Amino acid sequence: VVNPILMQPKFVKIYIPTIDDIVNDFIQNLPLILDENNETPANFLSYLNRWSLESITAIALEKRLGLMNFKNESGIGGEIAKAVREILTIGAEFELKPSIWRYYETKDFKKLIAAYEKLTEFVLI
Repeated sequence: VVNPILMQPKFVKIYIPTIDDIVNDFIQNLPLILDENNETPANFLSYLNRWSLESITAIALEKRLGLMNFKNESGIGGEIAKAVREILTIGAEFELKPSIWRYYETKDFKKLIAAYEKLTEFVLI
């Protein structure tokens, strides 16, 4: 329902400067993670995930997390990135595989709930 509305050119134009800033930050910080052969590292996907999360948050919540600062992974942005990563990995386990979490709160279930609470806390700020 939301996607057709957000994909209209008048709405897309609103977010172009913000996304452009995020992409420029990514490009400026890219040399910080290249190896001695000027190649991307094995964990480059994690940096793309950071870019994606930064972009989505900037549009959905009109907030920047500061994830394009590759030197500093601490702070609220790093905590949110970790929470989202845990939600996606642990949540998939609970959604796709049989689990006893409905009857017994496992360690992973508690981690998942903590990640959801961290994300909710951020969104409500």
